[in-house]
Formats: sequence, C-alpha cells, structure tokens
Amino acid sequence: MVMNMEALDSETIKLKVDKNRISGDYMTLFIRKTGDDRFEPFVSPTESASGFEKFIVQDYILSLASEKTDWTTLEMQVKGQLQGYSETTIKRAISNLTQSGKLLKIKRGEYEIAGENGRVEAALGLVN
Repeated sequence: MVMNMEALDSETIKLKVDKNRISGDYMTLFIRKTGDDRFEPFVSPTESASGFEKFIVQDYILSLASEKTDWTTLEMQVKGQLQGYSETTIKRAISNLTQSGKLLKIKRGEYEIAGENGRVEAALGLVN
C-alpha cells in the first residue's frame, strides 16, 4: 500500500491511497487537528466528503442491532437514507461489514448483525 500525506494548512491533512494491492480501495481522507494529538474527520471546501463516511455508516448499521438483529438490504438502506447517508455508501458499508464477519449474509438481501465476536458468536447462537 502506498499512501501520500499532504498538509493543506497548519491544521489540515489530506491522506490519499495511491496504490493498494490489498483491497483495491483508493480512498482520500481529510483530517483536521483539534488539539494535542487529536484529529477529527474534515470535509475540505474543494470536496463533498471527508472520506470517512463509509466507516460512519458501518457504525450506524451495527448500531441497528439494538432494534433487532435480522435486517434486509432495503430496510438498512431506508434507515440509512433517513439519516442522510447515500445508497452507494450504505451498500459499500454492508459489503465491508459482510467481508469482516460483522454482518452475516443469511440469504440474498437478508443479513444478521453479529455481536462483538462476529461469526463465532452468531454460529453459537449467542446473538439475540
């Protein structure tokens, strides 16, 4: 993986993945210094997003487990879009969560949100 870091100003950094053989994901992230050794996602005036949206949506999808554990793609998309997330970002988040084992594909279009231990917990039937 090759990542370049560019200081946009004294408080803002642009991180850009220029080469990635692992996941093929070529994202650009923007972060801003908010204190000593503290940073937060930042939307650059020249961009429409910070690059962290996929991760924010992933966290949102996992938080849906407090309502129920079985979800369809459509249900997750509707809930996410009501929160202001794009359909494309929601689909990417679902895909990444499935690959990581945090979202278990039951059958096409149907998923189960795994617990903290992912597939092991779900396989043991410990997910409520």
